[in-house]
Amino acid sequence: MPHKDTVTLDTVITAYVDSGNLRAAWDFLKSMKRCGFQADGYTFVSIFKGVARASRYDLGQKVHSLIVKIGYERNVYAGSALLDMYAECERVEDAYDVFRGMPTRNFISWNALLDGFVQVGDRDTAFWLLDWWRRNVLWLKMAHLLHF
Repeated sequence: MPHKDTVTLDTVITAYVDSGNLRAAWDFLKSMKRCGFQADGYTFVSIFKGVARASRYDLGQKVHSLIVKIGYERNVYAGSALLDMYAECERVEDAYDVFRGMPTRNFISWNALLDGFVQVGDRDTAFWLLDWWRRNVLWLKMAHLLHF
């Protein structure tokens, strides 16, 4: 391809992950970086998806370090994917730490965290989080309606 961009490179990484070839996706990400291409939040969504599928917590930590290094730890897509990876690898304490540090949370981050606690059998924490989410979302909706 004469013109490559981040979208093209993300597509290749996603294809490797979807075909079950996490090693090739990781190698491609590293070569992408060496060629001067900057990864984006979507790049990490695919990589973390592959890490979770392969239960490669060790590789997940390396990717986590990479997103911190390049400044994507506050990106809602990368953060949600990171949180989901930790939850899928049954590292719910790490997932909760990521969750607490996220400036913006979305339904993916909430669901991944809740599912992580359910997956490890900690239903009490899952219900506590669900209750906390309901109370805060209700408060935010009321404040918005009242123009606080």
